[in-house]
Amino acid sequence: MVVIDAHVHYGEKCEIFGFGVSEKDLIGTMDKVGIDKAIVQNPAGIPDAMKGHDDIAALARKYPGRIYGVCSINPIKYGIDKTLAEMERTVKKYDFKGVKVHTLAWSVAPSNPFSVQMVEKARDLGIIVIFHTGATYMGAPSLVEPVAKKYPDVTFLLNHAGWVHWYSEAEMVARYCENVVLETSWSAIYDIYSAVDKLGAERVMLGSDFPINMATEVAKYRSLGLPPEKERLVMGEAAAKAHNIPL
Repeated sequence: MVVIDAHVHYGEKCEIFGFGVSEKDLIGTMDKVGIDKAIVQNPAGIPDAMKGHDDIAALARKYPGRIYGVCSINPIKYGIDKTLAEMERTVKKYDFKGVKVHTLAWSVAPSNPFSVQMVEKARDLGIIVIFHTGATYMGAPSLVEPVAKKYPDVTFLLNHAGWVHWYSEAEMVARYCENVVLETSWSAIYDIYSAVDKLGAERVMLGSDFPINMATEVAKYRSLGLPPEKERLVMGEAAAKAHNIPL
């Protein structure tokens, strides 16, 4: 069984939340915990998003088949033109698999015109769109619903699945929108179980957010007692399909 962490950060110290993740942190913890592949993005407040993307690409070259990048660039800081250009650069040059909109750190709602332009660019590039959910009204999962309905040919991933307090809303949005899938870092175990039960294992995926949380998140999924075919999906196959990466 291939285990994939569908959401983890790597890069220089974040100017918003004050953390950074080193190669040793990421690769060392993956090896220790038994995670085969990781889908990696910049810290939300990284000083230089473009350099951060270059660093992720370099890490992917160093560990082929283990690291896959996601474009994460603040359209408020860099402007929408540079943001869209960076999305295209990271996908075409580095084969990045998605784009992240950090609703909390950047105060950018899913319906913001910048977000919508990023969604349309993602559609053109054929990549997944990832929204931070939870911890702020900008991250309310219900705000994703009208965007997901408007762009049914785009897959939308809700990081944190609403982050406990908004879990029920995240599940509701995913039930109404078949193109919405959930990543469950920091979620309560009973919410993860509900997601698998109500949405299906093919729409739920393991994520850690940070290496320090990897072992805990893996333990949550292992404790669900799922049949092997469902466990394979939530531990890796669902993430591989959503991000178009090989198992």
